[in-house]
Amino acid sequence: MADSIKEFKFNTKNEFHQFIIKHTDFLKDLVSIQNSSGISYNFNRNSLYEFLKTDFKNNGSVFFIYENKEPIGAIWGYRDPFGDKEFTLSFFAIKKEYQGKGLGKKLMKFVYDKLLKTKRYNKIGMISEKGTRAINERLTGKKGNSSKYTLKKNGCRDEITIKPKLRHIL
Repeated sequence: MADSIKEFKFNTKNEFHQFIIKHTDFLKDLVSIQNSSGISYNFNRNSLYEFLKTDFKNNGSVFFIYENKEPIGAIWGYRDPFGDKEFTLSFFAIKKEYQGKGLGKKLMKFVYDKLLKTKRYNKIGMISEKGTRAINERLTGKKGNSSKYTLKKNGCRDEITIKPKLRHIL
């Protein structure tokens, strides 16, 4: 099973650029996950760098899930410039040999908790494919309304919000 999950947070595209200069394996690891996951993205290191630089111009994050210090899955996204504290998830992949073991759900739950519970964001939006929607439904319940999260489906777009905790006033 997965050892750890780590977030890499970037406030500006220049911060992202400086990070990439110092951490040359970062893009290589993302491309490797993409290539061995079966998803339809077709990035190489250069095109991925340009894509992320654009996404990360105002607050972006990459989350890796690791097994034996090897990255086996990733999520990346950015602060939606038009949404009210909305995080737009634009990439989610787990290497094929690790799929079907609950690691995608574990990574997705970690990201939701990290971004929503800390109140950095009010909601997470994404274009959902079959696998992503299935994970969202497992995390929120079949009706999209668990004790923790709410799932709003709009065509192929999913929106996740965290439920506020009720407080008792004495």
